[in-house]
Amino acid sequence: MQRADCIRRTSISAMRFAMNLTVRKTLFALMAGLCVLIGLIGNGDAKSQKPPTTVAVADYASGAISGRVMNRDGAPIPDAEVEIQLFIAGDPMSPALQDLLKLDIFRRTLPATTDENGEFVFRDLPSGVMAKLNLHAPGYANEERFGVPVGVKGLEIRLKREGRIEGRLSYADTGAPVTDATVTASAMDMFNARGEARVDENGLFAVTNLSPGLYNLHLGAAPEGWAALPKLRILVTEGQTVSNVDLNLIRCGLITGRVTDADTGEPIANHKVYLRDDAHPESLGSRYSANTDDSGVYRIHAAPGQAAVSSSAPRDYEDIGVVSRSVEVVENETFSVDFQFSKGIEVVVRTLTEDGDPVAGAQVAEEWVVGLPSHRITDEKGEYIYRGLRAGQRLFLEARHVDRRLRGGADIEAQPGKAVEIWMESYELVEVFGRVVDQNGEPIPGVTIDAIQSRDGIGTLAGVAATVAVAITAAVTDNDGRYRGVMLTVGEEYRITAYPHAGGYFASGTDTFTATKDMGQIADIVLQSGRPRGAAWEQKSRLQKVRMYPEKAEIRLKASVGEPAPELKVAEWLSGRSVSIRDLRGKTIALYFWDLGGSDNLLCIEVMNYLQKAYRKKGLVCVAVCPAAVDIEAIKRLVAEKPISYPVALDRQTRVIGARGETFDRYAVGWGDPVILIDRKGMIANIAYPLNLQGRIQALLAD
Repeated sequence: MQRADCIRRTSISAMRFAMNLTVRKTLFALMAGLCVLIGLIGNGDAKSQKPPTTVAVADYASGAISGRVMNRDGAPIPDAEVEIQLFIAGDPMSPALQDLLKLDIFRRTLPATTDENGEFVFRDLPSGVMAKLNLHAPGYANEERFGVPVGVKGLEIRLKREGRIEGRLSYADTGAPVTDATVTASAMDMFNARGEARVDENGLFAVTNLSPGLYNLHLGAAPEGWAALPKLRILVTEGQTVSNVDLNLIRCGLITGRVTDADTGEPIANHKVYLRDDAHPESLGSRYSANTDDSGVYRIHAAPGQAAVSSSAPRDYEDIGVVSRSVEVVENETFSVDFQFSKGIEVVVRTLTEDGDPVAGAQVAEEWVVGLPSHRITDEKGEYIYRGLRAGQRLFLEARHVDRRLRGGADIEAQPGKAVEIWMESYELVEVFGRVVDQNGEPIPGVTIDAIQSRDGIGTLAGVAATVAVAITAAVTDNDGRYRGVMLTVGEEYRITAYPHAGGYFASGTDTFTATKDMGQIADIVLQSGRPRGAAWEQKSRLQKVRMYPEKAEIRLKASVGEPAPELKVAEWLSGRSVSIRDLRGKTIALYFWDLGGSDNLLCIEVMNYLQKAYRKKGLVCVAVCPAAVDIEAIKRLVAEKPISYPVALDRQTRVIGARGETFDRYAVGWGDPVILIDRKGMIANIAYPLNLQGRIQALLAD
């Protein structure tokens, strides 16, 4: 009876497992890639790896990445430094993964320098992998391209003129300069790099090579016992130097205490305690911490005022979440805050086949948690002891054995002395392959291939059925346009989609199909060039398709305030009369870059309609530009259903990677749906989000 109940629960768990498996695979692939990126995997435990000489780079070296580095006007930038770091893309279960990880090429950064034409090339790269490019040139902002597939040729990268933040670091009480410290400018946009500078003998600093965006300036390395309140949300536009951003060092108070075992009083060594105070607010996006010593004592300096120290339970201790203590810190005084944690209960997890045989070497993990393969592995008895649980704690455990193709799951409620059985069922994988070509049958290299799984599953709330579609970047096409190593689970439904990164092509893919054991060749995927019809793909790295929050939309904006507004270069006008920046000289223009995919889409239409009607007689002209790659029929229906009182244009196609159209590229607009305000003289006057626009328009019209 008990076994029948376990099998019933396992069948339900298997559906939940299938829902989450691809998500975890995606996260695991990203983790594996990042680990390779920073050299962690290459420097791992030598006992767990075969000698790297078993794989030669030449066995996989068949691809290249080439491109051209230019300034905003398209002029080449010679002697620019281009660094490439390769990482694995694809299914971590692929047989070739471990071989690729042993290549020496993944353990170092490869440099290149652009020639007099601004061109660079990296040859003899292993096919089927991705790359991160870092670009540096004097006088220009550092640029980063993440997720560039091997095989891309003719990549166009336009660097922006550098922004700078300058200031002085001094002691608040005396005004004397600080001569031994660093300051850091951290971009609030995750895609922009951070900058750091050391102060000189006069306490002066200059953080250089910054991309346009919003930055938080804060203290880096500093004399012990001193802190500085950061300067937040500093707007840096292209080529701008923001001056007189000064920081002042203030004396700290000291927070100290012990972290101990609540039952025995024994110290817990090498455990982190975190600080939040006025000098280290949450908005900085990083946590300031101190480790306990062998006697369990930690010491951490905090700025005067309200502060919070926090800690979480160590491994094997009862998981009670983050424990936080508030402290009112006074300069030069010491405050004591202790932390105590209790050992959690242990639950034995047993993994079994359908016949009741133990499964040794199975990986056991919580739902939505991705662990490294060496963690939570069952022993020869098929058992793993799960420690650090609270009595009555409920969680969903999943088990899988990659080599034996077994998987299963179970809902558990932690109780002392209770064992949990996970009955594992077999599954099969099939490797599929194919080719990507253009309309003339010519191969297209450097195309990323996604295996998108669609299936029904059991929802986590009230057993509600749900349909999920999860993608994993499974392969990259080689120089012949071929891809391989895409592993699918037999019996599941998929579609294969090809995403180009250069060349002016648009995404395409197969229809949904069911994976079978005898699959192999997938039909050729033909990519169309030119403006798409009914396609929503935009020429953008998939990792950059993250929606910005409306209040932070300006972070992605690259247009430079105070410079002449570039002319519109659009494909056609979908609504209203055609206009140009030149013809509208003497008018105030609100140029709306319509994102089309935003949650505030319809609201922004109404806002722009209201502004056009309210301020038309005072000289305001609203204009909207849609991305080049858009479902034209859908936008026409939207324009018809929601009468728009201002001109709407479809942008012209461009081959610049990452750009959504020629006008978008001319204004260097990133993601979000910003409005560029242009004054009567044709100069860029302001940048705003539609819902925060009215006051800025009023001020501009009154000027």
